[in-house]
Amino acid sequence: MKDDLSRNGLIPAGGRCCNWMACRSARDARCFKGPILRGLAGRGPYFHNGSAATLLDAVHFYDMRFELGLTDEQKADLAAFLRTL
Repeated sequence: MKDDLSRNGLIPAGGRCCNWMACRSARDARCFKGPILRGLAGRGPYFHNGSAATLLDAVHFYDMRFELGLTDEQKADLAAFLRTL
């Protein structure tokens, strides 16, 4: 598998896979960087399909999806915080 990955450019020249989804190595699980939150307010609409027009819509979605139990004030505060990043 490693040879196939290197031909596809998934393994850097140094030979380290750094792609946990491809190699399933515990060492490579820490290689991924998540999306940054800086400038998040300027990158709407949110989600892959644009279903959340505002940050408050996105916060509401996560509150419902993961049953966080946030109050309206907490959701507004979280959205306000995300806009400051």
